[in-house]
Amino acid sequence: MRGKKTKSSARIRLILLAGSVVLLAAVPVRIAVPLIHDAERRSAFAYERSSQYRESVPMERMDMRLAGQYIQLGSDLIHYGFDPNLTLPFTLDYFASNEAGAQPVYTLPAGTKVRYSRVAGSPLDLGYGICGFPTYDRGWRYALPFLKENQTTADEPLYYFVRTADLERIAERFFALDSDLFKSRPLMTTRAAYAHWAVRSIDEDFYRTGTFLSPDLGDRILDEGDLALAVAGLVLLGGWAVLRFRRSRWDS
Repeated sequence: MRGKKTKSSARIRLILLAGSVVLLAAVPVRIAVPLIHDAERRSAFAYERSSQYRESVPMERMDMRLAGQYIQLGSDLIHYGFDPNLTLPFTLDYFASNEAGAQPVYTLPAGTKVRYSRVAGSPLDLGYGICGFPTYDRGWRYALPFLKENQTTADEPLYYFVRTADLERIAERFFALDSDLFKSRPLMTTRAAYAHWAVRSIDEDFYRTGTFLSPDLGDRILDEGDLALAVAGLVLLGGWAVLRFRRSRWDS
């Protein structure tokens, strides 16, 4: 009887250990795939048309109408049922420069109700809100600030620098409020996936047309699936360690 229990316990430990190894090994593989894909895309990029980006025109001196003349955003996301207004979950800062130490020149306080998009039926609005233009520096966008609720035009229609991560947080907030809009798109079934795509939708068009290779362009490196695999692997490894410890105490 004792021999059967020992064999059964050993089999369970083996299953737990093997399962944890498989799950934990899958995480770096899943991380490596987008990194390799991103490296391949960057090495294959070539400018195919003259552009202000190609000429390294500073963002502050660009004619943004010309910069976006070849872009068509999200025609398959037309959806007239969504609420264009959104309450900012945090204070959003805009800057005249993205240099280190720059101070905000325009701020929308947390709790401000803003227009997520100015385009009827579309959550994407070229140059505005979350759809700012890529800059030459990773982590920064160049965008028209959100309009406040019921505001039809800006007092000063100026572009400002804004952090990419801040726009992603706002896009995630929009997804949480209107997730039905994205159910038919398998690559946007989570808030993080939608936010990553929406904020970089211009970057994708620039890449396809050979206009500019954005520093922000790239696949998500670590997503919810990777974290779930890591947690599951650690749980199995913990179960193996507990059983192994009990076995050692039982043998001593």
